[in-house]
Amino acid sequence: MNIQEAILAALKEGRGITRESWGTRSILIIPTNTTACMVSVDFNDHSTPRWQPTADDLTANDWYVYG
Repeated sequence: MNIQEAILAALKEGRGITRESWGTRSILIIPTNTTACMVSVDFNDHSTPRWQPTADDLTANDWYVYG
């Protein structure tokens, strides 16, 4: 699915999103409606607010809801 579809589904389900192409990078993006915007969390529990997507991230169709 594209990023918009993934974000809408994740918000509805209270989950995060990630991309198939990221594979072993294991990063979870948590969309919010707060000043943190999109929070990125790696699977070592390091989080970073205000994730900045690339053009490839915005146009990709390999997003899915995770968790």
